[in-house]
Amino acid sequence: MAKGGKGGRPTKYTPDHAAEARRRCASGAVMRELAKSWEITERTLTDWRRDHPELQKAIADGRAEAKARREAGGLKARRREKVQDRRFERAEIVYVRA
Repeated sequence: MAKGGKGGRPTKYTPDHAAEARRRCASGAVMRELAKSWEITERTLTDWRRDHPELQKAIADGRAEAKARREAGGLKARRREKVQDRRFERAEIVYVRA
């Protein structure tokens, strides 16, 4: 392990991610969408936000811009999708003769 490093795989993070995050958050993107488009997990994105203050600031600035646009009527508010309850109350087995 290199001196002072955490070890493990090298990061995919580049400073270009901050600029893209600001632009996409300003247009209404959420963290899940950013992570998916960068092919990382949401946990990795959380770590990047903690380790790279410029990314955290870019996301906050983009969100503030999106909020201002929503309040001015230029951007629609996003609604969360409801997850359907997938439990079965009862199952019935039916045999069909061929």
